[in-house]
Amino acid sequence: MYRTVTSKENLCEEKLLVYDAFTRSCDIIKQWVDKFSLFYSIQNNERDRIYSNCLLEQIIFRTAARVDGDRVILCSGTVIHKIQMNYLLGDVAQQLYDYSSTLKIHKIDTIVAATLASILLLDSNNTEYVYHQTPLSSTVTELYQKIMDSLKDYLKQQYGDSSIYLQLLDRLNDARRIAHHLRKRLLLYRHSVGLTNTMPTFLDLILEGKSISSDLNPTEDTSALPFIQYDL
Repeated sequence: MYRTVTSKENLCEEKLLVYDAFTRSCDIIKQWVDKFSLFYSIQNNERDRIYSNCLLEQIIFRTAARVDGDRVILCSGTVIHKIQMNYLLGDVAQQLYDYSSTLKIHKIDTIVAATLASILLLDSNNTEYVYHQTPLSSTVTELYQKIMDSLKDYLKQQYGDSSIYLQLLDRLNDARRIAHHLRKRLLLYRHSVGLTNTMPTFLDLILEGKSISSDLNPTEDTSALPFIQYDL
């Protein structure tokens, strides 16, 4: 059983522990995106772009799928207690737990989970993309459609009814909605404790709307993008 902390100092340590665990999860997701992109011949600049644009959605979806009772198993393999998650994320943590419960109702298997994660990665209709005003390449858009079609076919084979397909797409929209709140919460934490002066990680750069690659040259001023204009 996790023992609730009471001192301010220990509370700060718990928050940083969870933030660091998220940071390591981002590194794991980056490795997955690199392998995915290599397999499907996605160019490096577009690889970094789609990673940046879906990272928080991937964190929400993958973490929700790994909630086990009072334990939360992050992508990095780090296991934290729900109370620890609550310290850092507050009401966003409860949104994640509720989302996890909803996913469990669908009894998603590993094939469907992997396919949904791929759809999140490649979805060109996500308006919170850092580079969303620049169209994705035909390589990405065609691959996206193929994966969508394969999901439909698999669900029809497994359940005899592909209508669950639309329900699962709604679950991805849920992930995007919660990711919006997660971004706001983590950015607030990052600024409130002065992490802006440290060596930036993938997570830090993406929270700040900055490119993770010198190959990425946005055609718009990312400092003015809707998803990073928060009242801190």
